[in-house]
Amino acid sequence: MRYLGVRLLAFFIIAFKMVVCTAQPIEVENYKKYSGACLSSSQFFNPGTYSFDVKASNTSGVIFCAFLTDFEVNRSEDYLKHIELGFELVGESTDTIKCVAVLYGRKYHIEDVPLGFNAAENFHNYKMIQEKDTIKWLVDDKLVWTLSADVAHQLLKPMRLFVNFRPAVSHCDIGYGWGCIRTATLPTFAYVKKFRYTRNTSLETNTNFKFNLFDKKCFADRFRRLNSDLWQISAIDLIKGNKPLYKTQNVIFGKPFLKMVVNRD
Repeated sequence: MRYLGVRLLAFFIIAFKMVVCTAQPIEVENYKKYSGACLSSSQFFNPGTYSFDVKASNTSGVIFCAFLTDFEVNRSEDYLKHIELGFELVGESTDTIKCVAVLYGRKYHIEDVPLGFNAAENFHNYKMIQEKDTIKWLVDDKLVWTLSADVAHQLLKPMRLFVNFRPAVSHCDIGYGWGCIRTATLPTFAYVKKFRYTRNTSLETNTNFKFNLFDKKCFADRFRRLNSDLWQISAIDLIKGNKPLYKTQNVIFGKPFLKMVVNRD
């Protein structure tokens, strides 16, 4: 009976923490205590293969992510109409990759895939491949996840690319298992050695796209310097009101890799 009481108490404590974590709004003022790093493409990419050589951070409360989105296309209408495709490497669990697909801001497809290694110890290659009937995620050329055709077809659109290393500050972030940055040792770093893009010419269907499309079939960048024709150092906007959520200037170009920094501001 005593054992049962202990288990019930533990259950209620966990349930209470979950409610608190998921009920709290984003703490904008707390975000402003930190700075991160974000690159975004100034042009839109047609569907293709996206490849990143990345060494992540194992600091609790930070997230490295690379993602595609058409948010700018639908920005003036409704944020919830946007689509998103990408992957995340979370400092709290660098033995796992999060493969992410978002349909119109509401339908989330997220898969946590064990990597079999610590992503913070060495560089590894992460790929997203858009094909006619599926989208694939590969790690070191090993297939780890695929999207079904009905979902993949809705993501075959021109999108902008974001490469982001950010603090996870809000109670909601803690609730998602991203760790707590408040007690983390900072600064912390993530590194990108190379980015490669190959256009899938068989999927080019949008001839009247009103935004600037990237016109090369193949492209590679080792980030020795800022290629201002393609990249811009971006501000991450708070969804409601488009107010700056945190500074994103901590992007350092040079040999042998791009360095991205999360720090206390």
